[in-house]
Amino acid sequence: MVKLIDFIDSNDIVLIKDTSFSQKGLLNNLLNQVKFQENMDKKEVMKILLAREKEFSSYIDRGVAIPHCQLKEIKKIYVKVAIVPQGILYDKKNKAYIIILILSSYAENKKYLALLAHLMRIFHHKEFTQKFKYARSTQEIYAIIKSQEQI
Repeated sequence: MVKLIDFIDSNDIVLIKDTSFSQKGLLNNLLNQVKFQENMDKKEVMKILLAREKEFSSYIDRGVAIPHCQLKEIKKIYVKVAIVPQGILYDKKNKAYIIILILSSYAENKKYLALLAHLMRIFHHKEFTQKFKYARSTQEIYAIIKSQEQI
Protein backbone atom coordinates (compact mmCIF):
# COMPACT_ATOMS: atom_id res chain seq x y z
CA MET A 1 0.00 0.00 0.00
CA VAL A 2 1.31 3.45 -0.94
CA LYS A 3 1.59 5.94 1.92
CA LEU A 4 2.42 9.64 2.12
CA ILE A 5 5.31 8.87 4.46
CA ASP A 6 6.96 6.92 1.60
CA PHE A 7 7.46 10.19 -0.32
CA ILE A 8 8.36 12.74 2.35
CA ASP A 9 10.59 13.43 5.28
CA SER A 10 10.28 16.28 7.75
CA ASN A 11 12.13 18.61 5.33
CA ASP A 12 9.23 18.27 2.86
CA ILE A 13 6.79 19.84 5.31
CA VAL A 14 6.45 23.60 5.70
CA LEU A 15 4.48 25.71 8.13
CA ILE A 16 3.39 28.94 6.43
CA LYS A 17 2.37 31.79 8.69
CA ASP A 18 2.11 34.38 5.91
CA THR A 19 -1.61 34.66 5.17
CA SER A 20 -1.16 37.11 2.32
CA PHE A 21 -0.44 34.29 -0.13
CA SER A 22 -2.80 33.73 -3.02
CA GLN A 23 -3.25 30.22 -4.39
CA LYS A 24 -0.68 31.01 -7.09
CA GLY A 25 1.75 32.49 -4.55
CA LEU A 26 1.47 29.48 -2.27
CA LEU A 27 1.95 27.01 -5.12
CA ASN A 28 4.95 29.00 -6.33
CA ASN A 29 6.41 28.98 -2.81
CA LEU A 30 6.04 25.19 -2.56
CA LEU A 31 7.33 24.60 -6.06
CA ASN A 32 10.44 26.65 -5.34
CA GLN A 33 11.18 24.36 -2.39
CA VAL A 34 11.12 21.18 -4.50
CA LYS A 35 14.66 19.92 -5.01
CA PHE A 36 14.36 18.37 -8.46
CA GLN A 37 17.01 15.84 -9.47
CA GLU A 38 16.17 16.76 -13.06
CA ASN A 39 16.75 20.10 -14.76
CA MET A 40 13.24 21.58 -14.59
CA ASP A 41 11.76 24.86 -15.74
CA LYS A 42 9.71 25.72 -12.64
CA LYS A 43 7.82 28.43 -14.52
CA GLU A 44 6.60 25.79 -16.98
CA VAL A 45 5.59 23.47 -14.11
CA MET A 46 3.71 26.38 -12.53
CA LYS A 47 1.82 26.98 -15.81
CA ILE A 48 0.80 23.31 -15.87
CA LEU A 49 -0.38 23.40 -12.24
CA LEU A 50 -2.38 26.59 -12.74
CA ALA A 51 -3.96 25.31 -15.96
CA ARG A 52 -5.05 22.18 -14.10
CA GLU A 53 -6.44 24.29 -11.23
CA LYS A 54 -8.34 26.46 -13.71
CA GLU A 55 -9.87 23.37 -15.30
CA PHE A 56 -10.73 21.67 -12.01
CA SER A 57 -9.86 22.78 -8.48
CA SER A 58 -7.74 20.44 -6.40
CA TYR A 59 -9.57 21.54 -3.23
CA ILE A 60 -11.16 18.37 -1.85
CA ASP A 61 -12.94 19.30 1.40
CA ARG A 62 -12.37 20.13 5.07
CA GLY A 63 -9.71 22.73 4.24
CA VAL A 64 -7.54 20.36 2.18
CA ALA A 65 -6.18 20.92 -1.33
CA ILE A 66 -4.04 18.46 -3.26
CA PRO A 67 -2.64 20.25 -6.32
CA HIS A 68 -1.01 17.68 -8.56
CA CYS A 69 0.18 16.95 -12.05
CA GLN A 70 2.29 14.57 -14.08
CA LEU A 71 5.39 15.71 -15.92
CA LYS A 72 7.27 13.84 -18.61
CA GLU A 73 10.61 15.39 -17.62
CA ILE A 74 10.81 13.92 -14.12
CA LYS A 75 11.67 10.39 -13.05
CA LYS A 76 10.00 10.11 -9.64
CA ILE A 77 7.29 11.51 -7.39
CA TYR A 78 7.93 14.75 -5.49
CA VAL A 79 5.71 15.81 -2.60
CA LYS A 80 5.61 18.97 -0.49
CA VAL A 81 3.19 19.46 2.41
CA ALA A 82 2.16 22.91 3.64
CA ILE A 83 0.14 23.85 6.68
CA VAL A 84 -1.29 27.38 6.71
CA PRO A 85 -2.74 27.83 10.24
CA GLN A 86 -4.87 30.85 9.28
CA GLY A 87 -5.74 29.37 5.88
CA ILE A 88 -5.70 30.97 2.45
CA LEU A 89 -8.53 31.52 0.00
CA TYR A 90 -7.71 28.67 -2.34
CA ASP A 91 -10.19 28.68 -5.17
CA LYS A 92 -12.34 31.81 -4.80
CA LYS A 93 -14.72 30.11 -2.38
CA ASN A 94 -12.82 27.61 -0.20
CA LYS A 95 -10.24 28.26 2.47
CA ALA A 96 -7.36 25.77 2.53
CA TYR A 97 -5.25 25.01 5.59
CA ILE A 98 -3.53 21.87 4.33
CA ILE A 99 -1.97 21.84 0.88
CA ILE A 100 -0.17 18.79 -0.49
CA LEU A 101 1.67 19.36 -3.76
CA ILE A 102 2.35 16.23 -5.82
CA LEU A 103 4.46 16.17 -8.97
CA SER A 104 4.80 12.80 -10.63
CA SER A 105 6.46 11.20 -13.59
CA TYR A 106 4.24 9.32 -16.02
CA ALA A 107 6.33 6.22 -15.31
CA GLU A 108 5.09 6.31 -11.70
CA ASN A 109 1.41 6.50 -12.70
CA LYS A 110 0.26 3.57 -10.51
CA LYS A 111 1.96 4.97 -7.39
CA TYR A 112 0.74 8.48 -8.22
CA LEU A 113 -2.90 7.38 -8.46
CA ALA A 114 -2.56 5.18 -5.37
CA LEU A 115 -1.10 8.12 -3.42
CA LEU A 116 -3.97 10.40 -4.48
CA ALA A 117 -6.51 7.74 -3.45
CA HIS A 118 -4.73 7.23 -0.12
CA LEU A 119 -4.77 10.97 0.62
CA MET A 120 -8.48 11.15 -0.19
CA ARG A 121 -9.09 8.31 2.29
CA ILE A 122 -7.03 9.68 5.18
CA PHE A 123 -8.33 13.24 4.84
CA HIS A 124 -11.88 11.90 4.79
CA HIS A 125 -11.39 11.29 8.54
CA LYS A 126 -12.34 14.47 10.35
CA GLU A 127 -10.24 13.73 13.45
CA PHE A 128 -7.06 13.19 11.42
CA THR A 129 -7.68 16.31 9.34
CA GLN A 130 -8.24 18.40 12.49
CA LYS A 131 -5.03 17.14 14.13
CA PHE A 132 -3.12 17.89 10.95
CA LYS A 133 -4.68 21.33 10.54
CA TYR A 134 -3.92 22.43 14.10
CA ALA A 135 -0.36 21.10 14.27
CA ARG A 136 2.10 23.87 15.04
CA SER A 137 5.43 22.42 13.93
CA THR A 138 6.77 20.42 11.02
CA GLN A 139 7.92 17.72 13.46
CA GLU A 140 4.40 17.45 14.90
CA ILE A 141 2.91 17.16 11.41
CA TYR A 142 5.43 14.47 10.46
CA ALA A 143 4.63 12.52 13.66
CA ILE A 144 0.88 12.76 12.95
CA ILE A 145 1.36 11.40 9.43
CA LYS A 146 3.62 8.62 10.65
CA SER A 147 1.23 7.51 13.42
CA GLN A 148 -1.82 7.63 11.14
CA GLU A 149 -0.17 5.58 8.45
CA GLN A 150 0.98 2.85 10.83
CA ILE A 151 -2.66 1.89 11.38
